[in-house]
Amino acid sequence: MKFSDYIKAESGRIWRDASAKHQRDVLKQIERFSSFADHADRDIADFLPRDIYSFMDDLIDSGLSKASANRYMSAISKVFKHATEMEDISHPPKCRWYKTKSNRVRYFTDSECKQIEEFFDGHKHSWMKQVFLIGINTGMRLGEIIQIGSSVNIETDADGSKWLFLPQTKNGDQRYVPLNKIAQKAIQELGG
Repeated sequence: MKFSDYIKAESGRIWRDASAKHQRDVLKQIERFSSFADHADRDIADFLPRDIYSFMDDLIDSGLSKASANRYMSAISKVFKHATEMEDISHPPKCRWYKTKSNRVRYFTDSECKQIEEFFDGHKHSWMKQVFLIGINTGMRLGEIIQIGSSVNIETDADGSKWLFLPQTKNGDQRYVPLNKIAQKAIQELGG
C-alpha cells in the first residue's frame, strides 16, 4: 500500500488517543514527510533508513532545529511502528535521533501566570490555584506540595524567614525550601 494511502487509512488508529491539536500537528509533519521525494507514492514496506535520514537532513538544511527534526522523527516512527504491529510490514526502518541539549529551561511569563490564576479563580477545584502558586513560587513538585501539613511543615528561622523542610525528596535527599509571601499565603489558604 502506498504511504499516502496508508496514512489516510490508519491515521485515526495511530493517533486515536491524541488530542485534536496533536493530531493536526503530527498529520502536518507526516504530510511534509509524504511530500518529500517520492514518499507519497512509495509502498510503506519499501522505506529504508536512508530515506528517513534524507528527509531529516532536508529538515535541518531548511533551518529546523535538531529538536524539531526529532519531533518529525517521532511522528514518522509511530507510523512505522504501527505498520509493524498491524503486520503490514515486517520491521520498521531503524534510525537514530539527533542528540540535543536537554538543558533548556522554560519559565512562565507574568502574563501566563496571571491567566492560570484567573482560570483557577472560577474553577470548581479552586484549591488548584494555591497549589499552582506554591509550585511556581518554590519550585516544589506536586508530590512535595501535597505533603504540606503531614510530613512537611513550615519552620521559621532566627531571622523570621519561613521555610519548608522536606525530609525526603524524589531523589532521596532532604532540603529546605524558602517561602516568599505569596507561597506562605497560598499554604495558609490551603489550611497548611
